Amino acid sequence: MAKGKSHSSAAGRTARPVVSPPAERADQAEAPADFAINARVRQVLTRRWVRTDGLEVGTTAGVVLIKGRIEREPGGLAPGGDGDAGDRFVRRLRSEIKAIPGVTDVVMEIPSAERGAR
Repeated sequence: MAKGKSHSSAAGRTARPVVSPPAERADQAEAPADFAINARVRQVLTRRWVRTDGLEVGTTAGVVLIKGRIEREPGGLAPGGDGDAGDRFVRRLRSEIKAIPGVTDVVMEIPSAERGAR
């Protein structure tokens, strides 16, 4: 047996359960991180054929901010020539983004022709 090691002391010990610290708030533990919300927002945009390379997408404490022009990918349907169709498209995008878990609000800073209802 090596010097300083004793097998008898390890055999007499009982294992203690590992306990994780409690979360500060129950809802905080369930809310996805802002970077995960950003990824989901980009999924919604690409599913709707919106080009994301010209948009800034950011989330802070569940509030999503989208800045820039909403442009469609080639092959995607255009939001429409009239203002009503473009407004409906933006409202639909906003409601889909707001339905993402953890999103509390959606702020869109886009040109007025594409603004839609806030």
